[in-house]
Amino acid sequence: MEAFGIMGFIFGLGALGKIIMLEKQLKELGVLKEKAESEKN
Repeated sequence: MEAFGIMGFIFGLGALGKIIMLEKQLKELGVLKEKAESEKN
């Protein structure tokens, strides 16, 4: 069962990396604002 936890953790890290790359690309293209509403805290 620990193997499922390890695989899930690795999959989660890979997905997080892809989301960060996508966010950077969208900011460079001007689709996203540099400062999001949630970052104002």
